[in-house]
Amino acid sequence: WMALVTRGEWAGVRGTVLGIVTAVQGAGTVIGPPIGTLVWHDYGHYTPFMLCAIVLTICSAIAIPCLKPIGKEPENPG
Repeated sequence: WMALVTRGEWAGVRGTVLGIVTAVQGAGTVIGPPIGTLVWHDYGHYTPFMLCAIVLTICSAIAIPCLKPIGKEPENPG
């Protein structure tokens, strides 16, 4: 995932993009377990997994069009 993120159209602002991705992943780590527990008890055992799949699908649909085709890296003279 991180390799794909660093190869995207946004490679010129790679540090900013990696910071945002890392911050959102950290927020998901903190927010996910309590929300998952509530959803598990209120809506059934499969609902947290379905919500996770929906979020991953949305994120993939946003990220994939922005990826650059991977080609040869320019050679460094010297």
